[in-house]
Amino acid sequence: MSVIDQIKRKANYYKSATYNAVENRWDFPEIAETRKGVYIFVDKGRNDILKIGKADGKKGISQRLNEYQANSRGFLNNPSSSASVIKRVQETELRQLEIEIYYIPIDPVQVTIAGFNVLASPARELECTLHDMALEEGHSLRFSKKK
Repeated sequence: MSVIDQIKRKANYYKSATYNAVENRWDFPEIAETRKGVYIFVDKGRNDILKIGKADGKKGISQRLNEYQANSRGFLNNPSSSASVIKRVQETELRQLEIEIYYIPIDPVQVTIAGFNVLASPARELECTLHDMALEEGHSLRFSKKK
């Protein structure tokens, strides 16, 4: 089964989002989910994976989408930020793009490191695995800094 099929079967689907050029921001849906996890942006028209990222802040995907939606010049104009990459692509070739948002919440796991019991999130490992699978299958990952 392809990575896109696995994502669509196993991840939580949220609404689609578009770029609002008038207000210079993303129109992301309000998402109450606050668990950490991995999000996936899919080009609705082409069934192409555009971005796979982790949401590991205190408020999970809700916090991450708010960061993308922010109209903060410092955040959007930072050339190394994912939001800046997405904004540049959106403003040029993909202005009319509609993206579907998928999310895989990941509960932390208890691990022992050097004798200390800590909660750890395997979100980074899942993000990398899905990213590599998407590249192997020819997805563009246009919104990703790493390819």
